[in-house]
Amino acid sequence: MDRRTFFRWIGLGWLTSTLLPILVACDFRRIAAKPRSDGFVAVGNMSELDQSAGKLQVQVSDTQLIVVGNASQSQKIGAFNPTCPHAGCSVKWETSQSQFVCPCHGSEFDSRGRVTQGPAAKELAGYPVKVEGQSILVKLN
Repeated sequence: MDRRTFFRWIGLGWLTSTLLPILVACDFRRIAAKPRSDGFVAVGNMSELDQSAGKLQVQVSDTQLIVVGNASQSQKIGAFNPTCPHAGCSVKWETSQSQFVCPCHGSEFDSRGRVTQGPAAKELAGYPVKVEGQSILVKLN
């Protein structure tokens, strides 16, 4: 490999490692709202959840979370940290299968964040959720 090719590969690696986290984070809608006195913050509403096929990806301060559920069953809405407890990759919500899937090692989690297939041994970190009117509220602390 000549010197020019070597530096092209180094540049490509740097560009990828710099831009990929930014592109992944772009999937999460940033919310500037501050938590209420009870610690809950509004992350969306029920109509947004239905319009986005039962999944909202939001970022509040430094915390990313995925909210999943169905507006007709507000008691079954869940909010989870998208970081896989096995290797730290970001899980993806598979609407058609109603489960989270880790693209790195194939771990799967149900709609409540529980492990259904390893290698992950711990469930996804979850957050308390409540619905007030049409607002979906999540407690981050």
